[in-house]
Amino acid sequence: MHMSARWGISTPLYWRAMSQENVEIVRKVYGAAEDASGIEVLLGFATDDFVWTSDPQMPGGGTYRGEAARRYLNETYVFDEAEIDIDEIIDLGDDRVLGITAFRATPRQGRPMEWVWCHLLTFRDGLIAELRSYLDREEALKAAGLSG
Repeated sequence: MHMSARWGISTPLYWRAMSQENVEIVRKVYGAAEDASGIEVLLGFATDDFVWTSDPQMPGGGTYRGEAARRYLNETYVFDEAEIDIDEIIDLGDDRVLGITAFRATPRQGRPMEWVWCHLLTFRDGLIAELRSYLDREEALKAAGLSG
């Protein structure tokens, strides 16, 4: 058994290893997110019934499952250039990870933009089963049970 400093509970070592694997998957997805091929990297780590819930402030914001999620992601990636800076990746336990990033991009027809983009991911059997995106850091922290 391993004592988790964060939660003050005893957890099996295999659980910590699985949790670390989830964090590494998130790092890989963010590493590939700088061009449209990153969508396929994300989906390569996702379940067949993967659910993407986009912040309502995003174009087409809403919830998409499976093939509809793939279509939505491919249709809304409209950038010539993109860069993602990871601020934090937080292992929440219970197969959940919170990523907090800064996303900078230049749309194919537009001026450069920058925004905070947070993602609350839920894993099932080592794959991403659900991803919820947030444009507000505090809202993401609250959804993750880390504030307010």
